[in-house]
Amino acid sequence: MFYYYAMPELRGIARFQERRGHVTFWWMCLAMLGMSPAFSVSGVLQAYIERILGLGFMTAQAQMRFWFAITRVLA
Repeated sequence: MFYYYAMPELRGIARFQERRGHVTFWWMCLAMLGMSPAFSVSGVLQAYIERILGLGFMTAQAQMRFWFAITRVLA
């Protein structure tokens, strides 16, 4: 929202497009709603693999690739 409103106003080059700011805001909210569960699941999965199963860090990382891929798509 800052880049669509404040930066053009500070430079004096363009007017704020309210629709673009609203679309950006809602895309950001949806992305955060997707990333939060993905990070939560990967964190619980990592703790389970490392602490309960007693496997190493790299083994846990290999199991979490799917959840990290989801966060990369949403980011």
